[in-house]
Amino acid sequence: MSRTVRRPLALIAAGVTGLLAASAVTIAAAASTSPAAAPRWRITAAVKTSDTGIFTAVVATGKTTGWAFDGTGSATPPSAYRLSGPAWKKAPFPGKADETVITAAATSPTDVWAFTRGFSSASRVLRYNGHAWSVVKTFADEIAYATVLASNDVWVYGQAGIPGFQPALGVWHYNGATWTKLAQGSFGNGPEPEFSADGSGGLWLPMTGPVGGPGHLVHYAAGRLTAVTLPVSAAKITVMAVSRIPGTAQQLAGGDTHGSSNGGANVVGVLLKYS
Repeated sequence: MSRTVRRPLALIAAGVTGLLAASAVTIAAAASTSPAAAPRWRITAAVKTSDTGIFTAVVATGKTTGWAFDGTGSATPPSAYRLSGPAWKKAPFPGKADETVITAAATSPTDVWAFTRGFSSASRVLRYNGHAWSVVKTFADEIAYATVLASNDVWVYGQAGIPGFQPALGVWHYNGATWTKLAQGSFGNGPEPEFSADGSGGLWLPMTGPVGGPGHLVHYAAGRLTAVTLPVSAAKITVMAVSRIPGTAQQLAGGDTHGSSNGGANVVGVLLKYS
């Protein structure tokens, strides 16, 4: 004989109330996990200036700190702006007329480096120690690029130079106490930012060429810079980036092939491997 189970109305009401409460929690949880707004670029500061006051270098020193530099080698010295929290503020900086800050780097908010290039004056290396900027090195020839790996491991690379007129700066290293010239060579307009260690104390340096001239992939080892042989003649290939395969001496590289001494013709992106 079958039996019909009759639940009290109070229990049924309680169950319905529980389901509604659970649904509310589920809806609230879904709302709280809705995707955040996608990152976007926006202007956070604007400085009214002429075309000689554009920003040329910027470096982040922390999540809410950084430095930016403006000035393009005019009679007005370059300026420095410091980011602290949400705001940029102009800060004292010993810039000189006729020079531009071409790159900047930092290992911390109290170890910031700026590298300048003069159009008719010397190139300089400046350092911020958390209190003030000071000049730590002056070069007679042009800086093309620089890398700061640590406060005692700073690399400076020179422009290619002009034969018979302006010598190339070469490769210099700072060990925290002294600057040492490690190599000399004229292979292009200085290295691209993405160079690579070779695993044996040397470096692979992609060097872009002057306008209408060839670039090179250069190897630094034992105090010498040597342009290496690539699968395509130097006039028809540009290497822009190099990266070491971890745990090996092998390298990956990227760039493009193009018309002879014409980087805008017959362009084909290429990836290379050194092994």
